Amino acid sequence: MIKALQLAAQRYLVSSLLFSIGIVVGEWVQRERSRRMRLKGNKHKPASLLKAHGRTFSVVTTAALPWRTGTSINPMLRAAHLAAGDLTRKVILVVPFVPLDQQPLIYPEGVTFATHEEQAEYILQEARKRTGLPCTFSVMFYEGRYFSSFGSIFPVEDIIKLIPPELRDVAILEEPEHLNWFQHKSRWSKAFAHVVGIMHTNYLAYVKEGQATGYLNAAAVYRVNRWVCRFHCHKNIKLSDAVQKLPHQVTCNVHGVAGAFLDIGRAKAAKPSAGQHRFTKGAYFIGKAVWGKGYRELINMCTEYEQVTQQHL
Repeated sequence: MIKALQLAAQRYLVSSLLFSIGIVVGEWVQRERSRRMRLKGNKHKPASLLKAHGRTFSVVTTAALPWRTGTSINPMLRAAHLAAGDLTRKVILVVPFVPLDQQPLIYPEGVTFATHEEQAEYILQEARKRTGLPCTFSVMFYEGRYFSSFGSIFPVEDIIKLIPPELRDVAILEEPEHLNWFQHKSRWSKAFAHVVGIMHTNYLAYVKEGQATGYLNAAAVYRVNRWVCRFHCHKNIKLSDAVQKLPHQVTCNVHGVAGAFLDIGRAKAAKPSAGQHRFTKGAYFIGKAVWGKGYRELINMCTEYEQVTQQHL
């Protein structure tokens, strides 16, 4: 039994090593190709001038309302503001449609959709309610399935083929690595004139948790993410530098800040009513109070700080 386990472990390590070597070689080839292209000139191509009139944007994401998660809400808001910013633009929000039997796993109790049209109307109403904008963007669906082991929805068809060729102009891939981990039939950067990837999630942190092989798995996922983002995207945007390094990267909070959050700050800074006190700390934070956002790491660092400095935070 022990020998069998040792043999299985050896095979796993060898296969992981070979896989990582393959990714490294692939990255080197891509870097060399990019270097040669840069030597030919660094001028912006017309395809990357996103403010030009008449562009068509496909905002493709990995979740859809009424599942209230960042990758359903932020892309919806992005589509709404893109459509309102220039009336010559055409904007399409591309989201997953999960089977009816899976919808209760992720949607609020009693909320399900039998057709694409029903869910599209729900999304548009929510967008108008949140933004106050006309929300003239259209909603397109791809078939997806929810996998509880990942806590995520993955495409089960080639999304690119669903978008008519005449509409393949600018693609904004929300979580490009997530969208393409298991999809290799088409290449976004070949099908579209310009592709921007927006990386929402620090998947490496999740992969490392709770597994004896966590760090080995994270090393493989790190390489795969880099390769996928290089292969499919012309530019990759990280919301934070907590996310891994990516090819063609820039760090920018493209989500912005919700107006409701700023209203809370203005109210706290305003002259207080009788018996109340003004907020004087200079900054405030509103976020999800969930362990996955780093509470455990924060508590550990606070404990270590107090042990070293003998000061309580």
